[in-house]
Amino acid sequence: MVKLSKGIRKAIEARRDLATAIVQHQWKVRPDLERRYGSAGFSKCLEDAHFHLEYLAEAIEASEPTLFVDYVA
Repeated sequence: MVKLSKGIRKAIEARRDLATAIVQHQWKVRPDLERRYGSAGFSKCLEDAHFHLEYLAEAIEASEPTLFVDYVA
């Protein structure tokens, strides 16, 4: 098994925490989401948030601000 550096581990954990905070906030301001989609929907939203953050992180790493800005827009 490959050992991850502490920096990589922290970055992954930070992204996970950020995704969770985003979805929790979204579901807090939109209580209808929980009624409509339940815990399975929350999990899917969390997965989507991870994908969005991954894309944005890749755009930054690739030094492609246009990819970042266009995606956010």
